[in-house]
Amino acid sequence: MTTAEAIAERLKDFGHNQPNSEWSELDSDTESLVKGNPFALLLAVAFNRGMPWQKAWQIPAEIHKKGVLDPKLLASISKAELVELLNSLPFLPRYGAQQGARTLSEAARLVCERFDGDTGAIWKNEAPAEVEKTLQEIHGIGAGIASMATRILYEDFGCFRGQERQIDMRPDSLLCVSTSMGSR
Repeated sequence: MTTAEAIAERLKDFGHNQPNSEWSELDSDTESLVKGNPFALLLAVAFNRGMPWQKAWQIPAEIHKKGVLDPKLLASISKAELVELLNSLPFLPRYGAQQGARTLSEAARLVCERFDGDTGAIWKNEAPAEVEKTLQEIHGIGAGIASMATRILYEDFGCFRGQERQIDMRPDSLLCVSTSMGSR
């Protein structure tokens, strides 16, 4: 086993033995929505760039409060209406309403056109690499966010069991861990 593989195994063991307390940083309504609604989870991940993750993850909850957190509905709304929707929220995605509307539209269209409105089908019975590739089709989701999403799906939602070795570990995280482990 290489050093990198040993570190990855140690990290997996560590992750399995630690409760994920980060969920407690969300208000209970947002946590329930994101945990119970795959489309809300997808949007939370998609907006999780360049701003505190707690605010990014609250965006789907704010859209839900407006009564429009439905991929079929959002896919049918014009970009101007999506911009107006985002501008009506208490805070905007990091890159503003225009870019946020593009992300929102692409996520909704992907779910509707490729997965018949079933967001969970993006990751159900799929390999982590395929899920990451699919997520990167949405504006604003790059390799890092897609990788983070597969880790969340694995650690918090039980996806990809038996495929742990296929879940990407970001090199910068690996470097930080290997440095801290070497100092013990």
